[in-house]
Amino acid sequence: MKRICVIILLSALLARSAGAENLASQNAAILRDSLHRPQYQKTLELAKKIGIKTRLSDLTPVNPANLSNAAGIYIKMYSYASLEAGPDEESAYTLVDEPEPVEADWTAAKSFVDGHKDLIELAHDAAACPVSIIVHTANPLTNHPLLELGACRRAARFLAMESLLMAKEGKMDEAIHNIDQCFRIGDHAESDIALIGWLVGEAIDSTALRSLQHILEISNGNPDVARAVTESIAKHWKKRSLASALRKDAALDIDKIQQWRAGGPESVDITGDPNDRLHIKMPTPLWHAFMDANGTYLLRIYLRTIPIADSPYKSAYQPLSIIMAGVNNRKTSADATLAQIMSPDASKLLMTSTRTQAKAAVTAAAAAVFVYSAAHGAEPDSLSQIGAPLPLDPFNDRPLQYRRIPHGFVVYSVGETRKYRGGSFDSKAHKEQVFYWQKKVVKT
Repeated sequence: MKRICVIILLSALLARSAGAENLASQNAAILRDSLHRPQYQKTLELAKKIGIKTRLSDLTPVNPANLSNAAGIYIKMYSYASLEAGPDEESAYTLVDEPEPVEADWTAAKSFVDGHKDLIELAHDAAACPVSIIVHTANPLTNHPLLELGACRRAARFLAMESLLMAKEGKMDEAIHNIDQCFRIGDHAESDIALIGWLVGEAIDSTALRSLQHILEISNGNPDVARAVTESIAKHWKKRSLASALRKDAALDIDKIQQWRAGGPESVDITGDPNDRLHIKMPTPLWHAFMDANGTYLLRIYLRTIPIADSPYKSAYQPLSIIMAGVNNRKTSADATLAQIMSPDASKLLMTSTRTQAKAAVTAAAAAVFVYSAAHGAEPDSLSQIGAPLPLDPFNDRPLQYRRIPHGFVVYSVGETRKYRGGSFDSKAHKEQVFYWQKKVVKT
């Protein structure tokens, strides 16, 4: 809806500008074009200096042999299942998504896994491939690989679901190996040229890390399982580069600007719906000036956000928020109209990345507590008592928060507000990163 509203605004701005029909107006448009073009070209050169590709062909990797490329397997997954998950599948996902699944969730997941062996096998086949390179057979600007990336997300959830069922059966090594494969699928998604691939990779990492927390809980604090979880995170999880994702997104936007500039107003396709195209007429020089001005402004946003996108949350979030607020506040400026539609909110993306980092840190710290507890007969009084180096809280670059509770412990991140204290949390939004554990008493 937001994009449709901005398209209406854009149409109004262009229609007003298109009133320049007399010779004097057209001459002014030509002069304006001559001023904006050099600015755009100069900004394009600056973009190259921070690693932004200005040709889409430079962004597309070489397609490997089919046996090495998982993309075909992800496509095949959708020949077996519809795009939308059915109620049985959604019910089965509850096992992975909920912090405290009940018996009905386990039953739903087992029923789904047992009834979809073909999909589970395809997920394993895809995870075994070193890469996934989706070939954009049509215009990559309107042919985003949503089906393939959706299959990546789905495959990871299938494997996570299977992992938890394995863990409940005592097959801990197999369960953790499955989660390792989830991280590989996240790499597949991230490698796509579209920014949404990075987002899918982050979502998969979140699922995998949450599943590792479930496995720790199922093991009831088993130190061998905790060591295996620590190794899984150390070897297979990594912070995904937001700066790299933004560079790829900028390259796609440069290609869009160039195509739309050459194709005229009716070539602008933002939503993918032909009915949303700009059915207006305006002098070519004025259109070129409009596109050059928007391209310049859009690239300047990337020039400001990319250099700090991989910086710690504590130092980068506020500057990124200020940049994006400035973009959104330019409501009456024609040269910012396309940027408001096209530029991703780097501050929100940083928030997503930092939450994943916090989840990884909390999971690793919880595993370390279990190892310490097994060796010393009790939980440590503080994380510093463990001795081994632990990851910091990415939201404030300080040690994670920790406290003992009766028969257990809580370890958590202070979160985006830096005020979270490890209490109640929103299990649906997954904003708070917390591991809460109390030892289960085994009845004899």
